[in-house]
Amino acid sequence: MDNDHELVIDCLEIWCSISEEDLNQKNLGFKNKGFYCDYNLSNLLDYIQFCLLNRDAKEEKENVDCWHCYKSCLILLKNLSQFSSISVIEFVFELIKNHLKDEDLIKRDSVILAFGSILETKYKHKILQILEGAVQSLIPMLENDNSKYVRISICWAFKKICQNNTEGLLKMKSENINNFIKSLISFLDLSNTKTNKTIISLICKCFDYLIKNENEIYYNKKLEFTDSILSQYYEKLFVNLLKLCFQKLSDNDKENNLNLRDDLYNTMIGLIVYTPVNCIDFIDSFFPCLIESLVSTFTRENYDSEEFRNTQQEYICSLIATTIATKKVKIDENKGLYIYELVKKMFLERNNVFESGIYVCSSLAIYLGKKFKEPLFDFLNFLNVSLNNLENPSLCRNSINCLSELIQSIDYDLEPFLDELIEKVFFIVNVKFFFFNFYSRILKLTTLLDAIALL
Repeated sequence: MDNDHELVIDCLEIWCSISEEDLNQKNLGFKNKGFYCDYNLSNLLDYIQFCLLNRDAKEEKENVDCWHCYKSCLILLKNLSQFSSISVIEFVFELIKNHLKDEDLIKRDSVILAFGSILETKYKHKILQILEGAVQSLIPMLENDNSKYVRISICWAFKKICQNNTEGLLKMKSENINNFIKSLISFLDLSNTKTNKTIISLICKCFDYLIKNENEIYYNKKLEFTDSILSQYYEKLFVNLLKLCFQKLSDNDKENNLNLRDDLYNTMIGLIVYTPVNCIDFIDSFFPCLIESLVSTFTRENYDSEEFRNTQQEYICSLIATTIATKKVKIDENKGLYIYELVKKMFLERNNVFESGIYVCSSLAIYLGKKFKEPLFDFLNFLNVSLNNLENPSLCRNSINCLSELIQSIDYDLEPFLDELIEKVFFIVNVKFFFFNFYSRILKLTTLLDAIALL
C-alpha cells in the first residue's frame, strides 16, 4: 500500500471520528445545528463520490481483510444522513440515478451500498418517496446481476430497508410487496445459482426484522397482530429454512466462516415468537416436523461430526421450546411426555445436560402444569446436574428460572424436593461466585422467592 493511499485512509478515518462525535452530540440533545462536518460538507461529499466511484477492485480483492476507503465513506454517509442537511440524501439519490445501471460493477456496487447507508436518516419522508421505486429496481438486479458482490450488496440494502423502513414497505402496492417477498424467498435455496450463504444470511435478517417490526407497529397502535405481509408465505419460509438447516454445506470458500445456521434458526424463532394470529394454526401443524427433525438427529450416520450433531439438537430444542412456551402449539400429556423422553435421551447420550434441553422441559412444565407430575422426579435429577454446573453461568441462571417456573406450575407436588433445591440455589447466588453480578443475583433470587411464596 503506497503512502498516498494510507494518507487517504487516515484522512477519512479522522472525518469518520468527527462525524461520530457530531452524531453523539445530536443524539444527546446538545446540538441541532453547527456540526463540524457541516462546515466542510461540500468537500466531504465530493471526496466521498470520488472514493466510491474510483475503487481499486484489484487491491480490494488482494487485501480482503484490509480497511478500504469506500468503507469509511459509507460510515460517513450513515452518520451524515442522521444529523446533516438533506443535501446528503439528494447526493446519494443522484449517485444512484447516474450509476445504478453502470457497466462497471464496482460503481453499481458502490451506489447500492451508499443507498443502504442512508436508510437510518432523519429524513424518512425522502426515503419514503423513492422506496417503492428503489425496491422495484433492485429486485431484477438481484435476480439477474452477474456479480455476486452486487447481489450481496442488494441484499444488505434490503436488510437495512427491513430494519429501518418497514412502515414504508407496508405502504407499497400489494403486488410490489408480494414480488419483493417472493424474490427474497427464492434465494433461500442453494439450488438457485445466484444465491450463496452470505445472501441467505442477509435474507434471514430481512425476514427477522420484518416480522418483529410489523408486530411492533400493531402493538404501538394497540391492535392485535392478526395478519402479516408474510402470512401467506409462512409455510414456504419454514420449509425452506428448515431444509437449509439440514443441508450439508461445502467448505470451499470463506463464506463458510459465517455461522449460517444461527441466522436460519434465529429467523424461525422470530417467526414463531411474533406469529400473527392467522398463522398460529400453521405453526401448530408444522410442529411435528420439528419433532421429526429432532428424532432424525439420533441417527449418527447423518453427521460428519458429533459436535455438529449436538449443535443441531440444541438449535432444534430452542425452536421446540419457543413454540411451546409461546403457546403456538397444542400439546396433551402424552405428547408432552414423548417430547420429554427425547430430551432425556439426549441428556443420557451426552452424559450431561444442555441449556435448550432444560428450556424444553421448563416450557413443558409451564404448559402442562400438574400434568407434568409424571416425569417430574426424573427431570429433577437433570435439573440438579444443571444447578451444579457452576462453570456455566448461563445454564445456572436458566436452571434457576426453570425451578421458579416449576414451583409456579406444580406447586405442592414439588414440596418434598424444595429443601435440597433451595439449598443449591442459595449456594449458587452466594456473593463469592463472581459470575453473577450483584443485581443478577438479587433478581434471580427474588424471582425464586416470589414463586415459593405462592406455595
